[in-house]
Amino acid sequence: MHQKYHQHYQQQQQQQRLRLKLLRLWKRAKKRIYRNSSFYLRLGR
Repeated sequence: MHQKYHQHYQQQQQQQRLRLKLLRLWKRAKKRIYRNSSFYLRLGR
C-alpha cells in the first residue's frame, strides 16, 4: 500500500515537471511569435 502511494506521488511529480517544462516552452514560443509579428507589422507599414 505504501509503495503504491509512493509510485503515485512520483507520477504526480513527473507530470508537474512536464507541465512546467511545457509552460516554459510555450512562453518562449509566444515571445518569439510576438516579436516576429511586430517585426512583420513594421515591414507592412
